[in-house]
Amino acid sequence: MLKKITSILVAGAMVTAMAISAGAENYDKKIDQVYSSESIMRASSYSYSDFSINNGYTMILGNSKSNDGYFYIDAGTTVTLTTKLTSNQTALDMGYYYNGSYTECGWSNSGPSWGKYTYTCTMTISKAGYYKFFISNNTANTLSFTGTSVAF
Repeated sequence: MLKKITSILVAGAMVTAMAISAGAENYDKKIDQVYSSESIMRASSYSYSDFSINNGYTMILGNSKSNDGYFYIDAGTTVTLTTKLTSNQTALDMGYYYNGSYTECGWSNSGPSWGKYTYTCTMTISKAGYYKFFISNNTANTLSFTGTSVAF
């Protein structure tokens, strides 16, 4: 019985080690992705778990892995991308990814409130289609984002 338990624990440790090494490969790339935990295909708001973006990297905000992570959005829809940081930053880019290209939108910030600065980017979608959204960190530091959401 002890041998069986030991075998199970060793197998579990091996799986964990493989998952950690596979995840580490993502940090060699300049673009990472995070998906909403929402399961509704066309909800009005999608929330994201806290995440960090290394300096010089872009985080793609996608829909819960359906439609290859894209949101389907109708023309004329107003979309608001919101996130929070603990510091006041000016070297951020925010916007949408559509048809193979990135489009930045002007953003505004407010704060601090409860130690966080809120950054908001509001855009109107001109063509119906499949979109993802992004935040780029152009600072010299790694930034930690909380309370990130896409609403439309």
